[in-house]
Amino acid sequence: MLRVSKFFSIVTNCRNVHTTPLLSSSVFMKRQKRMDPEMAKQRETRKRKKLEKEIRLLQKNSKKPKPIDEMSLPESALQNISERYRTLEELSSKSLKDEILIHKEYNSLQTKLWRIDDEWIQKVNSAQEKALDRLKVLSPSLHAAAIELDETKIKFNFQGPPQTQFKKNYEAPDGDFIDVTKKWT
Repeated sequence: MLRVSKFFSIVTNCRNVHTTPLLSSSVFMKRQKRMDPEMAKQRETRKRKKLEKEIRLLQKNSKKPKPIDEMSLPESALQNISERYRTLEELSSKSLKDEILIHKEYNSLQTKLWRIDDEWIQKVNSAQEKALDRLKVLSPSLHAAAIELDETKIKFNFQGPPQTQFKKNYEAPDGDFIDVTKKWT
């Protein structure tokens, strides 16, 4: 009984509390001053101009590409850049002729070497064909064995994706990763 009576007393006490709708003014709100319409217009135009200027600056800066560290020169190199320019000396006619002759000799030597290699390859191929023809006449079974490829002598390495399944309970080794990439906004 005691508990029920306490509950009813709380309910009756709450019924006595009344709330009123909020008033349009508050103690904490400042009273607005009357403003001259021209002053308000000037403030608005200033704000608009400031925003337009910021938009122009953002558009101007957005066209600039991101700087590449490898392509930029250090300040110390930029200060003495005039010392870094090299003047190309014109070659004399004799040195030009000598250079042309050296190039011609080199080209003729390379063509001779290419021809020698080509002739050697052709001789080896023709000798191999003659030997296979003679072997075919003498013993067809040996000829078939000679034509067969020996895969153990041909080295072939292939590294592709593994055929095994990944480990479900694999715990990656602990390590620190520091991201040093530059953020461009």
